[in-house]
Amino acid sequence: MTRKLIAEIRLRYNGNIYEKGNTFICLKSDAGEILKEKQARPYPEPKEYTSSIEVIKEKAPEPITNKVKIPDNAIVFFAHHISKSEGYGCLGHELMRRYPTVVGQIRDDLSLRDSYAVSQKKVPEGANVIQLCAGDLFKDMRHYRKSIGFTMFETNKLSKHWPKIINETCHELIVPAEEVKKVFKRAGVKIPISVVPLWVNDIYRYYPRPKRATCTFLWIGRLDHFNRKGCFDAVKAFKKVFPIERDVRLIIKGSNTALTSKKSKELFNDNRIKLVNKVFDREGLYGLMKSVDCFLFPTHGEGFGLPPLEAMATGLPTIVTAWMGCKEFADKEVCYPIPVKELEPARYTKAYGDIGKWAKIDQKIVQKLMRKVYEDPEAAKEKGLRAAKLVNRKYRFENFNANLKKALKLKSRTEEKVSIVMAIKDNLGYLKGATKAVIKNTKVEYEFIIIDNGSGPGVKAYLKGLENLHPEIKVITNDKNTGYAYACNQGIKLSRYDYICMLDADTMVGPLWLTKMMKELKDHQDCGIIVPTQQYLTDKHYAKFDEKKDQDLQDNVDEFAGTLKDGYSRLKLFDIYGFCHMARRKVIEEIGVFDWKRYFKLAGNDTDLFWRAEIRGWKLGWAKGAFVYHHHNKIKKSLGLDPTEMVRKGHKIFHKRALDPGDYFVTNDATIGV
Repeated sequence: MTRKLIAEIRLRYNGNIYEKGNTFICLKSDAGEILKEKQARPYPEPKEYTSSIEVIKEKAPEPITNKVKIPDNAIVFFAHHISKSEGYGCLGHELMRRYPTVVGQIRDDLSLRDSYAVSQKKVPEGANVIQLCAGDLFKDMRHYRKSIGFTMFETNKLSKHWPKIINETCHELIVPAEEVKKVFKRAGVKIPISVVPLWVNDIYRYYPRPKRATCTFLWIGRLDHFNRKGCFDAVKAFKKVFPIERDVRLIIKGSNTALTSKKSKELFNDNRIKLVNKVFDREGLYGLMKSVDCFLFPTHGEGFGLPPLEAMATGLPTIVTAWMGCKEFADKEVCYPIPVKELEPARYTKAYGDIGKWAKIDQKIVQKLMRKVYEDPEAAKEKGLRAAKLVNRKYRFENFNANLKKALKLKSRTEEKVSIVMAIKDNLGYLKGATKAVIKNTKVEYEFIIIDNGSGPGVKAYLKGLENLHPEIKVITNDKNTGYAYACNQGIKLSRYDYICMLDADTMVGPLWLTKMMKELKDHQDCGIIVPTQQYLTDKHYAKFDEKKDQDLQDNVDEFAGTLKDGYSRLKLFDIYGFCHMARRKVIEEIGVFDWKRYFKLAGNDTDLFWRAEIRGWKLGWAKGAFVYHHHNKIKKSLGLDPTEMVRKGHKIFHKRALDPGDYFVTNDATIGV
């Protein structure tokens, strides 16, 4: 099978063919036929590179059990595949935790568990569907309210098959950069095109790098013989500018058979160059970025440029080609841009046909910039700090979310919604009271994420029934007790909305509790975390509650809540008690989550979180009109814990920790379902 034939198959079957590593897979066609053919060496050069083409039926994803109900006019993503390491796959994997998502294929042993993955049968025709994949894989979904394609390209000329497929399958197109938009328009894409820049995952946070004896450069990308991402350019520049220096290193983190070629082995023949040929998750990549001093990315073609932007988010000085997608952020104030003085023919597989040109890398400029970082590391670190601030300001998920809704002319309403997070370990009676009160007395739009921390069968059965009955409720099940703080971090990781409310399971909320807390947060923009009124008398935010033993407790709570007057008051750190508190997502993005490792199964997590918010300039507030009843310490005691001892040890750890206010950010390293 020739590459030309593959291109024809791609067009004939409406783009229903895709590339997996060095294997091309053609899905089952509409006529029901399955094409099967293999051929060695699809690429004519270089000679040492071999591969195969295997045409097989698509492997179906695991069954969908999600009960998410999708309303008309909702945004639904169609992810061609999800993966840990590939561009479109990584984006799809993140989006399915934020939006209802139809997943075509699962790679890297990922799971649809604890996500908003849905079956296509559940998607109403009134939905706005967004296909996330290469443009020649788009399918005709114009029977939905809106069929939107989300794709990108790396060179200055689009593959000849793409415009026809895009025009005949979509109402609108979204691309991540202005330069990419120009390419699509020149190629003949007739439908409206909007620009929505991608986002950097919250794992990638600013890290102040220490002074090191060795200056280490890092290149990350997919290795191929076409040198798309400039790996060979990075190695050549490194060896040229540092011919004898022993205090420099270069790490090449990539994967593919290009590493095994004879040419590659000769190029990498330097004991100062380390090859890392494996797949990292985001936490692993973040750790790798923290260990180096400069990100080197002389890419030839880039649809957007997430790797350099992720590096910049951590404060890592970055050398990057100012071309195509990277032109969005490659400014000398925040990085070391490689100017593109001329172009050269782009080298792709023949299936793409003539795709024009891409950036020609000027080796002398790359070497000059590398020398500058090496000789003046302090100036490089200052540039890295400015870069991290830029990412936080323009390239986080909330920016993507707002830009996406603006592009689709949909009103963003996440600012009117709340993510409620509750962790529970056994104690079915308290859990029933808490969940029934939330369902009854919450009048704002919300999602309710409940983490079952290794409970018995009674709790599990109740939560399963609750999840089936209420589409706004999502349950995370842990096989063991991970501790309160870790479980809450799991919930925060899955949360979608701009307000996050942490609610203990031994509580009972009053009418309009969230409505009143949200109102005070909106009225006081300097307030980052707010708490309700409680009945417990040792803290400042309380009211004297007359518990009537002859009355149902929930009725008693509802009646008492109606007597409270609305109002707001500022609180000091040790005046606030964290059994129920609501934070702006902005606060969590600035300070991180609960420090579960430091306070494992101890009190102090909430105090530590509030303290870090104060360090960042946020105020702590009290919504006087909101009431939440709290069965103080009942669950802790039922689990055999000593609340007094937990507080004593937790406060001792906190006072020691408070001596280092610079170390305020806590990364959310929780994994879902442990």
